[in-house]
Amino acid sequence: MTQLAENTPELSVPDYISRIQEIILRNRELLKELCDEDTAGRIRLRRLEGRGFNTKFFTSEAEPTGSGNVYRFCFEYGYRMTDDEMVIVICREREIY
Repeated sequence: MTQLAENTPELSVPDYISRIQEIILRNRELLKELCDEDTAGRIRLRRLEGRGFNTKFFTSEAEPTGSGNVYRFCFEYGYRMTDDEMVIVICREREIY
């Protein structure tokens, strides 16, 4: 049995998956800095991207709100972009359950 374990290749995650995970976790940290559970945060998109935020990667997308806004989430922290290049950031615990 030990022989089998020694010959079994180690499972590894491809580099691109690890990189995407890093990007999503970085996005989450940036969103976390901008809001708390009670108050939505606001920041210019250009400024957020300048801090390293990547809009291409997120964990989920919520159904449009009554006003048609779509929030994208990085785990429990969500954001939406406004027409005037602002980003509204919210925290919603239920997105991780």
